[in-house]
Amino acid sequence: MKPVYLLAGGRGHARKRPDPLLEAVFALAGRAKPSIAYIGAASDDDGDFLEWMASCFHTAGAGPVRLAPMVSARVDLDEARSVLTSSDLIFVSGGDVEAGMRVLEERKMVSFLQRLHDDGKPFFGLSAGSIMLARCWVRWSDPDDEASAATFPCLNFASVLCDTHAEAED
Repeated sequence: MKPVYLLAGGRGHARKRPDPLLEAVFALAGRAKPSIAYIGAASDDDGDFLEWMASCFHTAGAGPVRLAPMVSARVDLDEARSVLTSSDLIFVSGGDVEAGMRVLEERKMVSFLQRLHDDGKPFFGLSAGSIMLARCWVRWSDPDDEASAATFPCLNFASVLCDTHAEAED
């Protein structure tokens, strides 16, 4: 089974050289300039975020970065599956975990992604994407009441529970 990388932040664009963690992820492809499929479900397929991440990936040695579109009501899921299948690595973007998982479920992509993962396709995620690759996440029916917390399943590619961006909350 291929490793799953969960990226939770850091120096980002202020970095003076390619990110060594991204370089390690890209080495999993076993080829120079690996192609990356970009899942933007958690960020509403945001083009600016895709462009920014693609720039970071190219700096670290990636080849083409292509969106596997899933959010639009008129999306071509065959195109998304083709992008995912033909790419060397799959990246899951940051954004909103619950919204991202809802898109994957509504588009019937969860089992497709699980098959790719089971077949050895390397996945990596940033922020909400990291959480989506983990076991589950939490939602609060009342954000002001901790007792209203309940978990919902994520992709479970990394059998861990993780959080990102909660440094102030310890």
